Amino acid sequence: MTKILIAEREPEVNKSLKDFFQTLGYTTFITTSPEEAVEITERENPNVLIIDVRMRSELRLDVIKAIRRIDKNIKVIVMSTYYKGDEEFKEIEALKVDRYYEKPVNIAKILDDVRIMTKDA
Repeated sequence: MTKILIAEREPEVNKSLKDFFQTLGYTTFITTSPEEAVEITERENPNVLIIDVRMRSELRLDVIKAIRRIDKNIKVIVMSTYYKGDEEFKEIEALKVDRYYEKPVNIAKILDDVRIMTKDA
């Protein structure tokens, strides 16, 4: 069973994404807390992390780094308001995340990515 961790600063976005993925049969965890994202990863071992790297009004790439120390194979999908060309985007790109989406995101594209990334999970 594929497990998805959604770490998004907006609670209503978290709930919408959780509801969407759960109706499709995915086990889904949500959080608005960077620290809790790391704790959930340690406890639940998700296959995919969908994260808004701008949590608490700051760029939180440390969350991705910490989660990858726990599981180097986790697939990471970043959603952000940073645009390609921004200095922050270059920092995100340096982490070699699996996918990057500028907000607003197309949930169908994210679903396709999750399916491709976890086809063997």
